[in-house]
Amino acid sequence: MKIHHMTTGALPVWLAIPAASPVRFHLHLHGSGERGSDVGNLSKWGLTRLIAEGLELPFAVVVPVCPADSDWKEPQQIAAAEQCLTAIMDEAGHRGRAASISGYSMGVRGVWNSLNRHSGLYDRVLVVASRAPSSPPKPVDPGLSLRIFHGSDDDHEPVAKVRSFCATAAKLGWNLRFEELPAAGHFIAEDVFRRTDIQQWLAGF
Repeated sequence: MKIHHMTTGALPVWLAIPAASPVRFHLHLHGSGERGSDVGNLSKWGLTRLIAEGLELPFAVVVPVCPADSDWKEPQQIAAAEQCLTAIMDEAGHRGRAASISGYSMGVRGVWNSLNRHSGLYDRVLVVASRAPSSPPKPVDPGLSLRIFHGSDDDHEPVAKVRSFCATAAKLGWNLRFEELPAAGHFIAEDVFRRTDIQQWLAGF
């Protein structure tokens, strides 16, 4: 994949484009450690590091950078991230097509924020090392497919809290699948994104 660093709208963006023309676009919201203005920091960890080290995916990956003093839970930041995605999709001739979104740790707060905005951009949502919302889940489009991964030994968010959230969301009709990774802590992003079944699912297969 070819990596580009750019500024789109209000945020710096790390963009990876596959060798073949992408059939889909994916918005990834990074964790708190990558906040700031240095886009190069994104290649040190997680999905972006896997791509920088040679992982080839069948979809384009758009990673806006959250400002150092901000958080993806802030409405203006998730709106700016979505504007980055839509601008890049428009330029590529993908206006109106479904995309996917993922969040890791702090980025998960942005995912919940985005779903609450009812943007309609996504058909697949991947949550890694979840931060369960403080408020109860709300009904979402049953056509929206979600996968949630959490380590049994995560010391940032108790797995029991994530289990409870998923159970409540399922009762509301959410189309979700929760996977608890045994003996795993908080830093599970690379393990999840290495899985070919996850890559294919995000690609729409």
